[in-house]
Amino acid sequence: MYNLTKELCKRGVDVKVFAGDITSTKAPWKTHIEKVFGDVSVFRIPVINIPGRVYSLTPSLTTLLLREEAGLFHAHGYQFFPSDIAAVVSKLRHIPLILTLHGFPRGFYDFVHRLYRWSIGNYTLRNVTKFIAVSNQVARDFAAIGVPKNRIKVIPNGINLDDYTNMPGGKKFRERYGLEDKKIILAIGRLEKIKGFEYLIMALPKISEQISNVKIVIAGPEFNYGNELRRLSKEISVKKDVIFSGLMDKDDKKEALAAADVIVVPSIYEGFGIVLLEAMAAGKPVIATKTGAAPEIIEDGMTGLLVEIGNSEQLASLITKVLKNNRFAKELSANAKIKVEKYDWKRITSEVLRLYEEVMKDFK
Repeated sequence: MYNLTKELCKRGVDVKVFAGDITSTKAPWKTHIEKVFGDVSVFRIPVINIPGRVYSLTPSLTTLLLREEAGLFHAHGYQFFPSDIAAVVSKLRHIPLILTLHGFPRGFYDFVHRLYRWSIGNYTLRNVTKFIAVSNQVARDFAAIGVPKNRIKVIPNGINLDDYTNMPGGKKFRERYGLEDKKIILAIGRLEKIKGFEYLIMALPKISEQISNVKIVIAGPEFNYGNELRRLSKEISVKKDVIFSGLMDKDDKKEALAAADVIVVPSIYEGFGIVLLEAMAAGKPVIATKTGAAPEIIEDGMTGLLVEIGNSEQLASLITKVLKNNRFAKELSANAKIKVEKYDWKRITSEVLRLYEEVMKDFK
């Protein structure tokens, strides 16, 4: 949303952003407004969490959407209150609504998810003017539950390639963690089960049989699975070789990418996976599981490598191949840097803007 908004503003589009603020301690009807790049107003709306965080409410969003002038609403994510209330208000005000589908809900066929789908979710899906799916897989998932294919447009997420033209050397990152003479396997993402980090950790003993100086760095915020990953690394005697660096800011992440010898995305499920693009733009070989957009972004054996979900042995074999064959790693990286150019946010924004224009022209 940030990058899309930034690019749209450069093209003269008037954008207002409405975002839930999970850190706010204000009353639900209190809204904080801040200015970001240019004159873009971001309305930070206090969030009410339903127990279990199955569904979070931003009640004051209803009033904001009812009163704000708009030619089009663009919501992000299925099974989110902002998207649902946008569907209601767009219907009431006769304003077209685009909904970006960033992934298929986890546990979708559980009772709570079915209940949502049969009620609120069904209403939202019926009243969206046009869907953007971030990958062909996401498009197929939603088509399978009844969303008409002719209402889905596949437009991937993007990356600012300019951010990767002058990469740091990686020395500072290596010194910070005492990794000066180590082979670094980098994984980035929230510490939760769906990210599949346990399969990477379980691959390490097999990798270490052939390469003695290997370390895994897992970079991401603590969610609900960090302790389990630490327990696993201790249980299989690789605790000293697995580093949890925590959440990184933009500059730290670039340093980590620069220092890495290979980037691994071992997810059980990903709607898209921006890390893939970041690794490719940084000129690093990437290995990812066959989920979400990965098989669409990576040409296996040419711009990266693909691995079966949950297959630690295969993952170990591919990581070892990359780390032991510098020429092969460089070929993957060089090919990836060419492929990633099609995901520049400038190009992606042009596609989104064309869809906006098409929807607003055809909306009746």
